[in-house]
Amino acid sequence: MKQIFTNLLIIVLLLTQNNLSSQSIAGGNFHSHAICGTGIIGKSSSVTAPGLSVLSWGFNNYGQLGDGTNGTPACSCGNTNCCKNLPVTLANSQNFIAISAGAAITMMLRNDNTVWVYGRGTFGALGLGNTSDVNSMQQVPITNVIAIAAGSGNHSLFLKGDGTVWSCGYNFDGELGDGTNGAAANKVSPVQVLGLTGIIAIAAGEKHSLFLKNDGTVWATGYNAYGQLGDNTTVNKNTPIQIPGLTSVVAIGAGDMHSIFVKSGGSVLACGRNLYGQVGDGTAVNNKLIPTTTSISGVIAVDGGYQYSMFLKSNGTVWACGWNGFGGLGDGTNTDQSTPVQVLNVSNIVQISAGYEHGMYLKNDGSLWVTGSNANGELGLGNYSSINAPTDIKQICPINIIGVKENEGVEYAFHIYPTVSEGQYKIEGEGKSEMISVYNIQGEKVFESTNNTFPYTLNISNVSNGMYILRIQSGQSTLNKRIIKN
Repeated sequence: MKQIFTNLLIIVLLLTQNNLSSQSIAGGNFHSHAICGTGIIGKSSSVTAPGLSVLSWGFNNYGQLGDGTNGTPACSCGNTNCCKNLPVTLANSQNFIAISAGAAITMMLRNDNTVWVYGRGTFGALGLGNTSDVNSMQQVPITNVIAIAAGSGNHSLFLKGDGTVWSCGYNFDGELGDGTNGAAANKVSPVQVLGLTGIIAIAAGEKHSLFLKNDGTVWATGYNAYGQLGDNTTVNKNTPIQIPGLTSVVAIGAGDMHSIFVKSGGSVLACGRNLYGQVGDGTAVNNKLIPTTTSISGVIAVDGGYQYSMFLKSNGTVWACGWNGFGGLGDGTNTDQSTPVQVLNVSNIVQISAGYEHGMYLKNDGSLWVTGSNANGELGLGNYSSINAPTDIKQICPINIIGVKENEGVEYAFHIYPTVSEGQYKIEGEGKSEMISVYNIQGEKVFESTNNTFPYTLNISNVSNGMYILRIQSGQSTLNKRIIKN
C-alpha cells in the first residue's frame, strides 16, 4: 500500500518503537488504554467506537481512566467507580495518535501535537500548573510535542519537534533533569530538560528518565541506586549524562528500576536492578551498573514493567524475562525467568506495552492480547482473575495501527546494510526500484533517485548526522526503513 510522506507522518514515525508505528496501546500501574480504529476486524471486535476514540479500563482511584468518574485513593474494586474491568469509551476522544500510562496518570498526544492528561495530580505529574486530580482530559500548556512518556512513579516527559525534552512531576531524585532535586524540586508545569538536543525517543522509569539522541547515543538522569543510569556508579544525577560506551542505539525502554537498549543490529543491552533476572543475561543476582548484553537478538522494540522486560522481535514474536509472579511474562507459568522466554499465543505483533504487572500485545489485525495481573481489571476481560498466557480482549474495537510499518507490503524483498554508517548503505534486492528516497525527521526529502537497479549503493554522506527514513518503492511494494548517519 502506497503511503504519502508528510510532516505529520514523519512525526508519527518518531512517536514509535522501532516498528515505526505510533503507540496505540498503553499499560500503566494497574490500568490500561487503547486507541480505537474504525470498523470491525476479526473475532476480537464486538463493539466499535467512532473515529479514533480512546478506551480505558482497570484501576480508577484517581480518575486515571478519564471517563469522568473516580474512586478514592485507597478504594478497592468493590467500591463505586474504583475499577472498570471492561473497556469504557472516553467522550470527545477522537484524533489522538499516541498514549502513555504511568502510576496513576494517563497522557495522550493529539494529531495537532497537543497533549491531554487525566489522573493523579499529586507532585504535578499532569503538568497542569497545580497538584489537583482530574478525571477527564485536560490540555497541558505545551505545544509542538511529538512523543510522550509517563513514568511508573510520578513524572512525565514530553519530546518536542525541535528535539528538546520537557518534564514535570516528582523530582526528588533528579528524574526531571532540570538541574534540581529534593523535596522542594517537584515541578507542576513542564520545564526543559537541560543540555539535550537532537532527541528522537524518550522513556520514563519509576524514578529515572532515558533519552535517545539522533547520533545513536543514550542519555539518562534521576535515581541510580541500582545502576539504571548505566554509568558504573550508584550516584543519582539531576542533569542528563551520556551513558558511556553505548552507541548505535535505535530503541530504548525503561522498567521501574532498570533500562533496556536496542542496538542497530537487533542486539539488546540492559542495566539496573536484576533481582528477578530482568536484565536477561541468565543471572538473577547483582545489579548491573553498566549496560550488559541480554541473551536475545533480532529485536526491534523493548519495554519494561515492574522488574520484568519485554522484547518484540522483527519476526513478530514477543519474548520476556524477569519477575513473573502474576504471569506477566505470558509463558504459561508463574516462574521468574533470567533469560528471555517466548510469550505464548501471540504472533504478528506490531506493538507491545509493559504495564506494571501485566503485558499488552497488538497484532497486525488490530486485535489486542493481554496477560498477567488482573486484580484491578487491567486486562479488560470482564473479571478480576489473573492469567499467565495471553488471551485476546473480545469486547473491544479494533485497535488503530497508525503510521508506516517497516517492510509494509514487502517480506525479505530488500536487504539494507549497514543501518548505521557514515553515509553509505548497500541495498540488495531483485530487479529495479522506481524510486529510492530519504527523509529527515522534519519530513523533508533530502535524497531521491529513480529507476535504480539492484544492488544499489545509497550515498547520503553530504547530509547532517542523525536519523532518517529510507523509502524504497518497487512495483506494488514499499519499504520504509529507519537508518542513522553518524
